[in-house]
Amino acid sequence: MKPTKRDLSILFLSIILIGIGLWLFHIDHYTYIRLTGPNITVTHVYPNTFGTVYIASEAIPPPSYASLWPYILALGIIILGLAVLIFRRK
Repeated sequence: MKPTKRDLSILFLSIILIGIGLWLFHIDHYTYIRLTGPNITVTHVYPNTFGTVYIASEAIPPPSYASLWPYILALGIIILGLAVLIFRRK
């Protein structure tokens, strides 16, 4: 049976929601910008196996909407699952 426009729009909506959820997951972390120039104080200490690294950097938090990624990703997966069930019944 040929899929209808409604079926295809549900499928594309779920794929778009999954993509947005993965993008939000990707941006949901702090970004560190290394500061250079005179009179810069050390703001972050990074311990590693070779010793401690002192870097003057500024932490930029992620946008507040990035923390919504689990809900959007779950919604996209649920809609995709429902679309597959609808396609199989026809």
